[in-house]
Amino acid sequence: GVLLVPWLLPGSAACLLWIWLLYEPSGVLYTFMKALCGSPITMNWFGTPSKAMAVLVAFNVWRELPLWSVVMFASRLRVPRELREQCLLCGLGRAATEVKVVLPMLRPTLFISAALMIMWAFGEFQSVHLLTRGGPANSTQLLSYYAYEVGYGGGTDLGLAVAAMVTVVPLVMLIVGPLLEAGILQARKASRAW
Repeated sequence: GVLLVPWLLPGSAACLLWIWLLYEPSGVLYTFMKALCGSPITMNWFGTPSKAMAVLVAFNVWRELPLWSVVMFASRLRVPRELREQCLLCGLGRAATEVKVVLPMLRPTLFISAALMIMWAFGEFQSVHLLTRGGPANSTQLLSYYAYEVGYGGGTDLGLAVAAMVTVVPLVMLIVGPLLEAGILQARKASRAW
């Protein structure tokens, strides 16, 4: 139950939690490092493009990992226990069984999960808006946030905002299409094998 908390938290609450953790000079991490080292260590998590992007990536991984863990766990439960036991009896070790037998059976789920992650990443707005506002120097400004800024945030060019979002569809399809196709093909292969 506790492991699902990052996924179950509302996005705004999760963002505020990360700001509370990383904020300097009174954030939890800053205070902890100051107590541990005796002197303040300034990281300025949102001050440089690379750190701000790393924070966004880490935040989104933290948010989505519980969901994908549950999905992969449920998918792994579909692998017959007898099959794993048979592999072990035939002399295939645990690691080899996982890599050569279980992982190929999980491929459809992996491909479709990766496609969903990519689609959701292209539509990510809330964490960018609340954590970095696209900065510093627009380094974390994703296309969805750019469209918001151009159309509503600071500009009034709705045409450009719509055009930016419309370009997302073919871009996502170019990336996600092959993943979905591979996932469907792997699912068909797996169903024929059984």
